[in-house]
Amino acid sequence: MKLQLVSFETSKLLHEVGFVGYKSNRFYYKDGTVNIGNPSEDWTQWEWTQGIRFVAPYQHEVQSWLRNTHKVHVNPIPYLQIDYKVTGYYVGEIINSDGNILYEGDGNYHTYEDSLEKGIQEALKLL
Repeated sequence: MKLQLVSFETSKLLHEVGFVGYKSNRFYYKDGTVNIGNPSEDWTQWEWTQGIRFVAPYQHEVQSWLRNTHKVHVNPIPYLQIDYKVTGYYVGEIINSDGNILYEGDGNYHTYEDSLEKGIQEALKLL
């Protein structure tokens, strides 16, 4: 897995569910352009809550936040050929810590990161 920022669409979903207090030097402007600023810059909470800037965490950070804060597990699953060669990924079931299925997997994505992004978006819509 490579370090991948969440998409602007996912960033807006994070904003809607209250993921605004996250400390990061990575953010999107409201027009969708990404900015990676100086880590020592301190942007005001007002800018985040007013939708002037949207956080841009890495996918694995959101995956961990969903698991630790909301007990929701998102895990891409590889498609395997008979010779066990990975040919793509799909969004596996999104489950909570009680084992309840919240979302049935779907799609055929070329990369782990694309599949994870879709799973994160679906999980955020369930919150």
